[in-house]
Amino acid sequence: MFRKISKTVTLLARSTITKYQNNIAPELIEPATKELEKINTFEFNIFELDKLFGKKCLFHVLNEILNQYNYIDDHLVEKKYVNFINEISEGYNRDIPYHNDLHATDVLQTTHLIILKSNLAKVYNLFKEIK
Repeated sequence: MFRKISKTVTLLARSTITKYQNNIAPELIEPATKELEKINTFEFNIFELDKLFGKKCLFHVLNEILNQYNYIDDHLVEKKYVNFINEISEGYNRDIPYHNDLHATDVLQTTHLIILKSNLAKVYNLFKEIK
C-alpha cells in the first residue's frame, strides 16, 4: 500500500495545489508542491510549509492526506469540508505557543505517517487501497 501511495503523491500534491491555486499566490505554488510531495516522509517540514501558507497550512496538509485515500471525493461534501477546516484553522490562536494550528498540523502529518509506515490502515482496514 505504501508503494502505491508514494507513487501517487507527486501527482496528488500538484492536483491539490492546482485545485485551490486561486487561493495561493502564484510564486508559492511550486515550493508548496515540493513540500507537500514530502508528506509521506520524515523529511516533511511543517515550518517550511507554514512560511508559505500560514494559517492555511492545516487545510492543505489535511487535504493532501485525505486526497491520497480518495476520502474527500468518496465521503465528504467538499464545500462543507472546506468551511469546516477553515473554521478549525481560524479558531486556533497562534499566540498560544504550543496548542495552535501549527501544532495540530504537525500532529496530523505525524499521525498520518505512523499509520502509513506501520500499515495500520491496512491492518484495521481504515482506508481503501488506491487503485
